[in-house]
This record gives sequence, structure tokens and C-alpha cells, in this order.
Amino acid sequence: AGNSLTVTQANLNSSNLTIDKNVPGVTNPTLYSNNSNSSLARAGDLINITLEESEHIYNATLQILNTTINMTESNNTAYANISVLQNSPNGPVAFNITAH
Repeated sequence: AGNSLTVTQANLNSSNLTIDKNVPGVTNPTLYSNNSNSSLARAGDLINITLEESEHIYNATLQILNTTINMTESNNTAYANISVLQNSPNGPVAFNITAH
């Protein structure tokens, strides 16, 4: 917003910086619906996905049913959900997760 910052040696000496080269890991992806048979989903049902993270993952997005959704993260678990629409494709549900 046009504001400037002056960094002095005093600022640098009091900082605590750690470089983390470890790639976050994702385990136990779980995909299920709120249908009475959680492995099936029909129009109006909700599809849920959860996964465990080895560390906090920033800006995770889920691509599912031709839609991109921002995932929510809490206590090293990421989750998201989407409603099945009348025009959702028939068949197995594919998904892709992207994170930074």
C-alpha cells in the first residue's frame, strides 16, 4: 500500500529464522459420502475428503467433480466437501490435491 520498511542490523540480529527443506507428507486420504452407503453418492449428497498431514500445508486445493475447492486445515488434518449435483458425472470420483 505504498508503505516502506527499513531493515536494520538490530532487526536482523533479533530474528529467528529456520529453513525447512522437508517436503510435507500426506497420508490416509479418505473419500466418503453422507449417503446411507458411504461409498455411493447421488444428487444432493455431500462428498467429503480428509487427509492427514505431516506438517501444516499451505493453500491446499481439491479438484473434484470439475470444481476446485480450498481445503480447510486443522491440527494437521485437511478436509473439504462438495455437494453432488444433478449434472455431476456418473461413475468413480477422481480427485487431485495441490498444496504449497
